[in-house]
Amino acid sequence: MIKKIFKTKKEKGEGKNRVEWRKRFWLAAYIVPYEICMYKNKIKAQQYENRAQAKQTSYAYKSTSADENRRTNLYAMSAVGTSASFDVLGVPLLRVKLYLTSVYISLYTLHFAVKHQNKVSLLVRAILMLISGPKFSHQAYTCTW
Repeated sequence: MIKKIFKTKKEKGEGKNRVEWRKRFWLAAYIVPYEICMYKNKIKAQQYENRAQAKQTSYAYKSTSADENRRTNLYAMSAVGTSASFDVLGVPLLRVKLYLTSVYISLYTLHFAVKHQNKVSLLVRAILMLISGPKFSHQAYTCTW
């Protein structure tokens, strides 16, 4: 794709050439960064896959459910790294989504605490959650920190 953009066409007339190069410049301005991003993500995906294969061989003698989960997570990460659309300014989209979800939950808890002002401890909890981000306890199904 990049090679096609920079191929020169021999045409007569200075104006035609100038227009052709202008078209090629704008194509390059949009396509080259995209292709670089795709190439970087292919390398990342390959690295995750290599790590997953290394983990598989090292855990081959002892396979438990925790090891299976680790392998599954590594393969999931390698799948996420394959597309350029999963990156937001160099940060994986999954991480951005998780961060935004935690901020939303924190703001909702803060709104609830302000609405019911007699519960001061809830307000303190909401402020702490805004700072640190929520972690969910599996037993109580509530946000704790």
